[in-house]
Amino acid sequence: MKHFNYFLSGLCLLFFVAACNSGDGYKKTDNGLKYQIHNDASGDNASIGDFLKMHISYATMEDSLIYSTFRNNRPLELKLSNTLFRGALNQGFENLSEGDSATFVVVADSVYGDNLPKYLNAGDQLKYTVKMISVASEADIKREREAKTKTQRADDDKAIKAYIEKNGLKAERLESGLYYVIDEPGSGANPTKGQTVKVHYTGTLLDGSKFDSSKDRNRPFEFPLGQGRVIQGWDTGIPLFKKGGKGTLLIPSHLGYGERAMGAKIPAYSVLVFDIELLDFN
Repeated sequence: MKHFNYFLSGLCLLFFVAACNSGDGYKKTDNGLKYQIHNDASGDNASIGDFLKMHISYATMEDSLIYSTFRNNRPLELKLSNTLFRGALNQGFENLSEGDSATFVVVADSVYGDNLPKYLNAGDQLKYTVKMISVASEADIKREREAKTKTQRADDDKAIKAYIEKNGLKAERLESGLYYVIDEPGSGANPTKGQTVKVHYTGTLLDGSKFDSSKDRNRPFEFPLGQGRVIQGWDTGIPLFKKGGKGTLLIPSHLGYGERAMGAKIPAYSVLVFDIELLDFN
């Protein structure tokens, strides 16, 4: 941590913000931020635009707790921006690095502006306790996501191939990673982007657990093709069928719901298997 140091790039001068004991155990900067450092780890401080993961709690000066992530062990994740926190509190976060912990005391008005909660009055102070778990730049996050995507796509492809072999399917693969099986080709033309298609479907995971079926409801599903109204695997896969065609789509997670879990039935990063019947389109 580089505590409360500032660099004036235009003048190439480095100076320290004056800090002094405020009489209550806290130090104080010249813009009014009162702070105590509990752990000072090495590393680069957070900057505006960085992605932060932290445990945080805040309370009144009488220790009446308002909010805490420590209690349920669910850290807060956020992108630090100029408008996320007002005034001195932002300065506090910008002077923490990964592994640091500190307590900040700020005037509630500087955080809430004119939108003070009913339990606070103008001029009241709040005490924020922060444990910084990680600090990552946008470039860091992009690299992590790209690496995760590459690994996940390889894992999905391996799992789909194993499913195909286990079930004796004759599947074709698209460059996108989508696999498909045509059991009945149907007749006529294939639907194109912008047309409304009507399908019956049953969706399962690779382990065979069913999560949805239009046939169970006896109600076909209709949607405009290629408009992003459905998962990408459907917009890509449904045009492979002709009217009356039947088959299976094996959809890797990046063409499905990705990192999102969809309720209790579809975990994050799930490969989806859809038995499809294209009833009609226009």
